[in-house]
Amino acid sequence: MLSTLGESVMSFYGSWRVGTKHYDVMCSARFGEPIVSVGYEIGEPK
Repeated sequence: MLSTLGESVMSFYGSWRVGTKHYDVMCSARFGEPIVSVGYEIGEPK
């Protein structure tokens, strides 16, 4: 897993294994007071 921290965004990159398939995933959060937004992406199975 890889994480990055920008000025106001934190992102996490990793993978999920579901059965025999692997999925790349990314989650990011824009933060402030309170957290502004959260999003995620799940790639196609490999």
